[in-house]
Amino acid sequence: MWYKGKPVYIDKNGLAKWSNSNVFVCVDDDKFNNDDIEYAAWTDGACDNLCNMRPGGSAYIIMKNGEIIRAKNKGLMNTSNNRAEMLAIVSAVLHTPEGARLDIYTDSQYSLFTFAGRYSPKANLDLIEQFNRYARSLGKIVFHWVRGHNGDENNEMVDDMAYSAYMEMVDMYGLKVGNYSIGGK
Repeated sequence: MWYKGKPVYIDKNGLAKWSNSNVFVCVDDDKFNNDDIEYAAWTDGACDNLCNMRPGGSAYIIMKNGEIIRAKNKGLMNTSNNRAEMLAIVSAVLHTPEGARLDIYTDSQYSLFTFAGRYSPKANLDLIEQFNRYARSLGKIVFHWVRGHNGDENNEMVDDMAYSAYMEMVDMYGLKVGNYSIGGK
């Protein structure tokens, strides 16, 4: 299979792989067997790119056997939406037990393809380095793209958490919330 002129290797479970790592992208959920998931994480980020102080928020939940075992959000300043999204993923990977399989659900195609090695960005290299370091301790990471604001209960939850962390920064620094979309609100 080819994607934008580059070879993509699909394994027997329908997982795409761009590099020789333990990071995969699920390209066909119908072929993916969810019975063996050890941990699952939903991640999201929010940012006000129109404010000169660029407040934002990052959030993730980690689940095991359908139960939330960790939920965390963090307010950020001088950030970008991509950075907030990527920080949520790095944090989820960091807080997943060593050797585990982690399925990450994100609405950020940029983050998904960056961490899977498909994109070669010039920004957020520190987060990419952290992700690569933490990912080595897990058995396997599989990314799943979910459409944002489309009714996925867990995606909506982390979206609300990221937006709440963003609002904490707005309140803390006395910033004005504009009439534009922040984290889908």
